[in-house]
Amino acid sequence: MEQLRIAARIPLVKLPPARFDAVMRAVAESDGTRVDAARRCIVSFGLDPDDRRRDNEKRVFRALVAPTLTRLHFARSRPPSFDAAPNGRLWYSAAPDERPAFLGQCLADLLTVRLGLSREMLGADTLRSVLRSVDTRTEDRASVFLRYLSVYPPPPTYGSRGPPAVPRPGAVRPELSQKQGLATVRRAVHDSLLHQETVGLDAVRLRAMSSAYEGGWMVSSFVIDSLLPDLITEGKECLPMLGGTNRLDALIYEGHTVVGLQRRF
Repeated sequence: MEQLRIAARIPLVKLPPARFDAVMRAVAESDGTRVDAARRCIVSFGLDPDDRRRDNEKRVFRALVAPTLTRLHFARSRPPSFDAAPNGRLWYSAAPDERPAFLGQCLADLLTVRLGLSREMLGADTLRSVLRSVDTRTEDRASVFLRYLSVYPPPPTYGSRGPPAVPRPGAVRPELSQKQGLATVRRAVHDSLLHQETVGLDAVRLRAMSSAYEGGWMVSSFVIDSLLPDLITEGKECLPMLGGTNRLDALIYEGHTVVGLQRRF
């Protein structure tokens, strides 16, 4: 039963890891529309975006790129827009030599922080053996995601007592404490609402992640989401804005779908 629970949580992705960098850059450099993102991604494959006979938009973008980037929370799809999510934006703004560690961090956080798997399950070989014990079809379904874990393993520091974070080269502090993480999110919420009544969650996530990055840490949006409920419960800075649908960019708080924050100060 536990194996089935784990298997059901592994995202189905089909984009090969070797293609990730090129398509993520293509999306980050697009104008935010689905049309432009699709064209740039198709070109990154060395294909002609105007070749209607081969239907490259369907074969490449709809089948490989869009499902993978959205399920890994590196892009958001809200037709007619398709743009980088906070994880994708931080990945793109980071130094090239920092990107592999941050992607590995995001994969690990997706499994542990968002989906609830134990940190002992993070290794590609460990997960593969668990999935194989269910059946070979389950292992095959997760084969590409397992390749991502092999190419981009969790950082060596993963598993510290504080919120998971990757120290940037030359970072002074050895780990990010829960108190520091919450303070970073609180400041991001306050600054986001200083001149407006409401703000979307992705704007808060990106501001908090950027602030942490400037302080020497790379933190994923999943970690920010794990800290936001404490801030909402405090009720000093903000109130939750509820939405009617469970979107990928939403936050589940006490059984409700939160899509943004409203100023309270």
